[in-house]
Amino acid sequence: MRKAPEATRPARWSGPVRLLHWTMAGLVLALLALGFAMTQGTLDGAFDLATSFTLYQWHKWIGLLVLALWLPRLVARAATQAPAALAGWQGRAARAAHGGLYVLMLAMPVTGWLATSASPLHLPLLVPLPVLGPVALPDLIAPDARAYALLSTAHEILAFALIGLVALHVAGAARHALVDRDDTLRRMAP
Repeated sequence: MRKAPEATRPARWSGPVRLLHWTMAGLVLALLALGFAMTQGTLDGAFDLATSFTLYQWHKWIGLLVLALWLPRLVARAATQAPAALAGWQGRAARAAHGGLYVLMLAMPVTGWLATSASPLHLPLLVPLPVLGPVALPDLIAPDARAYALLSTAHEILAFALIGLVALHVAGAARHALVDRDDTLRRMAP
């Protein structure tokens, strides 16, 4: 899509972009909270086996929903005329943070799915999904304790990176709303 002159750009993002933004924001926040609750509750023994299993199932399914919404969100974003970009370092920082968020919204569910596929426990989802791995190399992501540990660690590290970027994103939006008192936050408001 060709960039339009700044004066002709819309004041806000399109409805589909805003809907996908807030839907995925809610899902990602739920996933982060659920991820920490389920792992900590399982490690602490606060949850019985049935509760722990149920929480992991919800976490996996919400993660797959984020994965399913990722491409439509990317397509909607690319097909939509964007509001005028922020100038200078703020614009560069916003573009870098948004790029990082898009990468992490893809990497998190993929590493989670790969870790689940490599799990030696081989626990099924409530509705089975295929084990994720290359068709030509089916044993690459077969149940393997070492691969599971590496993928689970990668998933956890990415979760902390995502928390950092979400915090930065929210802080930037709050700064624009409370300090700068400009229209930046309204561009994505529901």
